[in-house]
Amino acid sequence: MDGSPAFLLSYGSLTDFLRSYEKRPDFTPREFFLNGIKNESPKNRVDITNWMLDNGVPASYVPPDPLSRYNALHILFAQREHDYELEAPLLRRLL
Repeated sequence: MDGSPAFLLSYGSLTDFLRSYEKRPDFTPREFFLNGIKNESPKNRVDITNWMLDNGVPASYVPPDPLSRYNALHILFAQREHDYELEAPLLRRLL
């Protein structure tokens, strides 16, 4: 899948995202952390979010936008599809 790293966080796999990310050294994952948690696929959501946490994005990250007070847990719980067994370790990590 082709696209910008920000787009692929929400719609692609970790492999798709990393391929695009390598081409964009100016891209800052922290700014788009919540996009990964919005990924429609529970597997991709878990893979991408764990990669971001492993690479320095704090689980408590909240965007600096004063109109947004959402954190990773808000976004995770708002998703339509869930794989509870797959997402449980991520949930523990975010807590």
